[in-house]
Amino acid sequence: MTAPHDQHTRYPIGFHVHGGALAFFELFFDATVFEQLAGNTNRYAIFKHAGDLGHRRWTATSAAELRIFIGIIIYMGVFPSAQVSDYWRHDSNYPFHRIGLYNISEPFRATQCYFHISPPYESLPRSQWYQKVQPLASILPSARFYAYLLPASNVAVDEKMIRFTGRSAHTTQIRGKPIPRGYKMLALCDYGYTYAFLFTSNTESFAEPNSGLDCSPLRLSPTSRAIYQLATCLPFDQFSFTIYIDSYFTNIPLLTALRERRIGTCGTVRSTSAEYPAVFKFRKNKKATFPLNSISGVVCREVLVCIWQDNNLIQFISTVPQITNEPSNYPLKKHERPRVTAANHHNVEAFFHD
Repeated sequence: MTAPHDQHTRYPIGFHVHGGALAFFELFFDATVFEQLAGNTNRYAIFKHAGDLGHRRWTATSAAELRIFIGIIIYMGVFPSAQVSDYWRHDSNYPFHRIGLYNISEPFRATQCYFHISPPYESLPRSQWYQKVQPLASILPSARFYAYLLPASNVAVDEKMIRFTGRSAHTTQIRGKPIPRGYKMLALCDYGYTYAFLFTSNTESFAEPNSGLDCSPLRLSPTSRAIYQLATCLPFDQFSFTIYIDSYFTNIPLLTALRERRIGTCGTVRSTSAEYPAVFKFRKNKKATFPLNSISGVVCREVLVCIWQDNNLIQFISTVPQITNEPSNYPLKKHERPRVTAANHHNVEAFFHD
């Protein structure tokens, strides 16, 4: 296995990093992307008989006009208003927006009505629910995300929410989150950079990945297969990687499959996960008590399963570290005295020598 490495950017020749936000936007959404979007939008307008009697007026759009359209959408996200028409109001009771100086309200609404990422379809199978955004979802990672950055050795996979409050069967609602409602996707990220992603649905299965890798022989759950597909988007045959995930995804079969690809994995785990060792499964009515800051582990299918007694019992699994008595395996931060309760007072008093 190769040595750990840091994040490395790989900009195209001639790209100026000090070109501002627009330069980075065009790095991902270049003229090729807008030409494709304009073509599919015009096809969809024809498919919907736009411009015919009884239908909305329509003039074929272009890549340049769609750049303006996307720019207005971004502007509306930064400066939200109650109604779209407010941006073109000339009334002292409403905020002034510079885009209101241009008579583009009707063309904007027409483009908003017929804007389409994919070619028009007569109908789609329920299992292909993500095809309407697939052209962008396929070209952005393979031709942009993978090309411009080599992730560092330590990366993370987690859920990501895209805010959406309209009507859709595929949105998810998660209470208590910064974005409580919208489209949920799984993303592999490195310091805020999204390297790969998969769409999820509230009613259907995961979107099919672009790698085309067959995971059926691995006997993984659908969620584990999605994590496996994201992990194998990394250049793991040339560089070493460790993926950090939380207890929603971790299980021993997944970590074993990733280890066979020489991809390390680490994360907290639930005792109800697949193949979790019975020795660490404690009955709910009988809490396990261990000395504070003690750690214990077993190996299952070459996966290290550990429990660590902090203020609460922490369960985690890994294919990366080993348990030893070396001080490097323990945090250097001073252990603060937790609040004493009826459940932990014996451990706290023993650890702090009360």
